[in-house]
Amino acid sequence: MSPYPPATNPIPAVGMLLLAVATIESDGILMCLGYVATVLNTLFFGFAFYLLYTGATYLLPNLFR
Repeated sequence: MSPYPPATNPIPAVGMLLLAVATIESDGILMCLGYVATVLNTLFFGFAFYLLYTGATYLLPNLFR
């Protein structure tokens, strides 16, 4: 049984779907779009985790002053 509810990760799945369809169809342009979607997805979530980390390291020391 999965601990996550179904259909909670459509954003990361778009890049993988594009890469899978591009491989099946042997389409170079769609393959490039899949790689771009994957890189943008990685940058988005990396930036989100960076903001969470930065916010936590700033907030926690100043919270108990």
